[in-house]
Amino acid sequence: MSIFSRRRRGTLAGFGLGAALIAAAAGCNAAADVAPKVPTLILLGTWQYNGLQPVGFGSAFIGLVAIDSLADGNFTGAFEGQIADSLGVRTQATAVITGQQTDSISIRFSFVTPDGDTIVNTGFLDVDTLRGEWLNRRAVAAGSFTMVREGKADDPNAPRGQSLRPRRP
Repeated sequence: MSIFSRRRRGTLAGFGLGAALIAAAAGCNAAADVAPKVPTLILLGTWQYNGLQPVGFGSAFIGLVAIDSLADGNFTGAFEGQIADSLGVRTQATAVITGQQTDSISIRFSFVTPDGDTIVNTGFLDVDTLRGEWLNRRAVAAGSFTMVREGKADDPNAPRGQSLRPRRP
């Protein structure tokens, strides 16, 4: 075997290794550019919303949330109900809701009260119930919220989320 033959084989082997490394690097960049798709939660519909502040503060948000648009994890809808201040004075309110799904079970959405306060809600879906925390930065107030999907539990056509609890046999 001549020196020339060994060099050519080494060059071809080096070329093959180099091409494999470039292809692998290109594959890594493509994977980094495209985030894995998270299954979209089924949020469309009407939900009973209860947002309460801890005992002693008294603020509350009670009403219906209708989510009517959902695309690529972003959703919009409306809140209609009552907002009670710390003195217990209730005000009828309607507000636009905008939000997004943050991972496979979590959401974040906000709405603006008639007083101009932005209420930010962060929570998670467990079957037909959303639970989480709300925050009003301007009034320095916070509490918890629960949203329960309206509709009969035995309705086979009612869309369902995924459960965090294991199913019993």
